[in-house]
Amino acid sequence: MNCGYVFEVETEDSIYDSHTEDQWRLFSANARAHQKSFVVVVPKGFEQQAHQRARDMSITIDDVWTVG
Repeated sequence: MNCGYVFEVETEDSIYDSHTEDQWRLFSANARAHQKSFVVVVPKGFEQQAHQRARDMSITIDDVWTVG
């Protein structure tokens, strides 16, 4: 049962930062531990890059939302 969300907002430049990798790993693990959904918000047109980045890192993103 989903009891909330963990959100992370990225710019087109920050999707591939090493700092982003550290954050996504932490946030994804926290979401799993607390039965929440991990959602990454990216600029419109960058949803595939976010999904690919998560696959490359072997982490779970429950959803990718876009803005812009």
